[in-house]
Amino acid sequence: MLNLSKTCKYGLKALAYLVRNGDAELVRIPVIAEAEKVPTNYLRKIFDRLIKARVVISTVGPGGGVQLAPGARRMSIADIIEILDGKPDANVCHIFGTAGCKHDRACPIETECRKLNREIWKKLRTFRLEGFTAKK
Repeated sequence: MLNLSKTCKYGLKALAYLVRNGDAELVRIPVIAEAEKVPTNYLRKIFDRLIKARVVISTVGPGGGVQLAPGARRMSIADIIEILDGKPDANVCHIFGTAGCKHDRACPIETECRKLNREIWKKLRTFRLEGFTAKK
C-alpha cells in the first residue's frame, strides 16, 4: 500500500549503501550514485535534504564525502520516509490514490485499507537503518 516517491526510493538505496559501507570512511556521492544506479545530480539534492535533517554528515574537500551521522543507524525507516516524502496523508485513498472519497458512501474496503496502512507504518517504525546490513 505504500507509494514511495522516486526521491524516497533513491534516498533509501543511498542510505543502505552507507550502512553497508560502515563508518570507516567518507564516500563521495558520485560513487554511491554509480553503485546504486541513481542520477548523481538527483542524489546530491537528496543528500542535501538528508544533511539538513542530520541523517548524514558531509565533509568538503579532496578527502571529503558523506557518511551517516552519529545515531542515524538507529533511525526507523518510517522516519526516513517522512523526511524524504513527508508524513503520509491519511485522507488519500490507498487503492486509487485520490484524496477523499467522491461517492456518497465510502468504499467498502476503505476501513480495511486504513487499518492495513496503520499496520504498515507501525511496522516501518520498528525497522532501523542498521537493518540494511542484516543477512537474509
